[in-house]
Amino acid sequence: MSSHDVDRRLSDILDAASSIQQYTANLSELQFISGQQVVDAVNYNLIKIGEAVANLPEDFKEANPDIPWQAIKRTRNFITIVILWWTPASSGQQSGLICRNL
Repeated sequence: MSSHDVDRRLSDILDAASSIQQYTANLSELQFISGQQVVDAVNYNLIKIGEAVANLPEDFKEANPDIPWQAIKRTRNFITIVILWWTPASSGQQSGLICRNL
């Protein structure tokens, strides 16, 4: 993977994280879990972050061991496999936990 591709993946991560912050900035946890559109948007962006991380080269991840790469990828897997099948309230609660840890 070229350095341009790595830069693009990192840009995707930052853009998705910024979107999550914008969507949730003025919401209480209750407002967040009650708003299915926001929950869906946050889940979508968490999946985007996980996909970008999954596609970063291993040598890049090894050179940056302070970042919990595997946890980020597992979050993506959790959302795509579990949360998207849950009720809106449950998915909002789980996404809220994830957002607080971004």
